[in-house]
Amino acid sequence: MSVRKERIFLKIENKLYDFISYKERRKNALLNLEKKVYQYSSMSDTEFLMDYVNAYAKYERKKLILIFSIPVIIALLFNIGSGALTVISKLSVTESYTFIVNEKVNAIIDIVLILTTVLFIFGIFFIIIFINQFYALAKDKRTIEEIKSIRK
Repeated sequence: MSVRKERIFLKIENKLYDFISYKERRKNALLNLEKKVYQYSSMSDTEFLMDYVNAYAKYERKKLILIFSIPVIIALLFNIGSGALTVISKLSVTESYTFIVNEKVNAIIDIVLILTTVLFIFGIFFIIIFINQFYALAKDKRTIEEIKSIRK
């Protein structure tokens, strides 16, 4: 059983190394590029033009969404943060003399902080995912443009 576990850990280690290694990522990117070049080279002109137009349209759409949505998301995050700080400051200033009310105020402050943190993390992940998608579209668009210049 220990030999089997060692093999599993070795496979996981190799997969992790391949994922992190620049050589492996470059090799995989080159293989993907070769597949795309072959795929687009074997297409008819009309089919290639359709794919080119679709890639360009997706890129432009994502760019417009990115230009308008990222500032809105950042503004919303700042508004949520300032609102949370306002709630916390108002609850902190309120002096109460009973232990139960203080516990409720502390619980509300904790909930506000947790919700604000979760929303910030969600917003940042959304922005990161959106930028990565835009990067992939830009790469595809550029690849198709280069193949288009080769096909002529």
